[in-house]
Order: sequence, then C-alpha cells, then structure tokens
Amino acid sequence: MDRIRQLFQGSTMVGIMLLLMGLLFAYLMGRVSHLNCVHTESSALRCSLRVSWLNLFTIREDRLQGLQNAFVQQNCDDDGCTYRIVLSTAAGNTPLTSAYSSGERAKEKTAQQINQFIADPAQPELKINAGGGLLMLVPLSLLGAGAYLFARSLARLFRGETVE
Repeated sequence: MDRIRQLFQGSTMVGIMLLLMGLLFAYLMGRVSHLNCVHTESSALRCSLRVSWLNLFTIREDRLQGLQNAFVQQNCDDDGCTYRIVLSTAAGNTPLTSAYSSGERAKEKTAQQINQFIADPAQPELKINAGGGLLMLVPLSLLGAGAYLFARSLARLFRGETVE
C-alpha cells in the first residue's frame, strides 16, 4: 500500500499532469488545414478542405461547394482579440481552422490571397496550409518533461527508493 501511495506523490503526479497536458495541446495544436482549389476549364471552382493531425492522418475532408469568399472572424474578450479565417460557401460558413489565434495581419493576408484567387480564373490552382508549425514545440516540450519525470519516478519506485 505504501508503494502505491508513493506512486501518486510528487514528481510522478507532475509527470502525469504534464503528459496529459502535452497530449491535449498536441491534439489541439497539431491540427493542420489544407485548402486546395482549382479553376476548371469551364471556369468553375472546385475546392476541398482537408484537416489532418501533423500531416500524419486525416481527421476530416470536405468538398466546398460554391466558395464565394474568405474573411477574418474576430473573437474578443478581456484578454484581447483572436482571429480565424472563415470560408463563405453556398452551404454556409466553414472555418479554415477551428481554433482562434493571434496574428490578424497574417490571416488578413491569407484571406486576401483566397479572394484574389476566386476573382481571377486565370490562376489555375490555390493551396493554403494553416496550423501546426513551430507552436508544436510547446506540447512536445510538455510531453518530454512529463515522460522524463514519470519514467524517473517509476524507475525509483521499482528500485525501492523513495519517490518525491
């Protein structure tokens, strides 16, 4: 019983918490959206939106019927404002990324790029990727620290040492 009590003390619990937080943030921050559009020979616009996790596996894939324009949606609270790009289609609005984040200027630029493509049938193809990137260092750091603390605590527990 004392060994079980030791398992759930100190650095072991911190390690477990860091692992869980790292997994949650990796899931949320690892989502990458891929918008692919082409102008067909009949000047029609064909677009698809694929959401993947770290480009390893597809979470969702949708055909966007009647893409009309893109705009930046704002979400403000006491801490300030965050933004995301929304695609306006014949079926309604579809967010390019589900999460709001900072960087209004970059999102405005991307929305403008999408709108220019829609307006210019001479451009044959548009590919936009949003999400992922260097922000993945945060959850990877949490996962690494959590795994180290948890493994170290388990090793000490099985050697019969005291776990802090």
